[in-house]
Amino acid sequence: QLHLTPQTISGQIQLLEEALGSALLAKSGRGLVLTEAGRLALSYAEEIFSLGAELQEAVREPANKGRTLEFRVGVVDVVPKSMAYRLVEPATQLPEPVRVLRNTYWLLSATLFFSAAVTAASAALRLPHPGIVLTLLGFFGLLYATTKLRNSGWGLAAVFGLTGFMGYTLGPIVSHYLSMPNGHQVVMMAMGGTATIFVGLSAYALTSQKDFSFMGGFLLAGIIVAFLAGLGAIFFEVPALSLTVSAAFVLLMAGLILFETSRIVRGGETNYIMATVSLYVSIYNLFSSLLALIGFGSNSD
Repeated sequence: QLHLTPQTISGQIQLLEEALGSALLAKSGRGLVLTEAGRLALSYAEEIFSLGAELQEAVREPANKGRTLEFRVGVVDVVPKSMAYRLVEPATQLPEPVRVLRNTYWLLSATLFFSAAVTAASAALRLPHPGIVLTLLGFFGLLYATTKLRNSGWGLAAVFGLTGFMGYTLGPIVSHYLSMPNGHQVVMMAMGGTATIFVGLSAYALTSQKDFSFMGGFLLAGIIVAFLAGLGAIFFEVPALSLTVSAAFVLLMAGLILFETSRIVRGGETNYIMATVSLYVSIYNLFSSLLALIGFGSNSD
């Protein structure tokens, strides 16, 4: 109810039409209908009122309630703004952990597919392995770039650069195992084991809702020790130590999957790019470690 007389409303509409230079209403029988320009003006008016309501809500919220998330959607001009708002409104109502989890799994799927394609190309072309020094420099350099750019659109480019580079380094390793007598079986078993462990542990963390944050310190210390031991096994060529490190990494990466998934679900990780990197590194190390263990078992047979 506007509590205005019809003459006042008619006068206001006439002034608006004169300002816009176009008729907003047209006669249809005894009533009035919106013209094309009227429908366009209505869509903008609804958007303006929506923004006004958002402004009131934002002002009323306490300053310490939390950071407002930015959500941008591109819409072509032919789509009414009111319709576009109603289409994206459900996404704005999702709790933050759900959004982070959804975006993480989408990005993780894309990076795994891209990395697998690079790995396949590297193995097919029989590209040489860059060596441990260049691998570490490339990994930590791209990881640093991803961390610095995680809050911008360039963060996506950085994470694809990181996963693509790691896929390239994995290509010569996969090619080596494929050249073995039972190479294809070894690679497929490693892939199947990696997928089973990741899906099973992720499902457990999601359904149980348990807090695995207590594992953080242990995992960090274990990864550092295993990493240094792995370097020693490479430089001093100790096969037994290398196998021990691979077995340790299988356990550590399983724990890291539980830890990171729990952090996402419980709101501890709010950046889906960094969550994707953590889960990707877990999957990468899990697969390469299983590949080493299964490959060694196959050779022993």
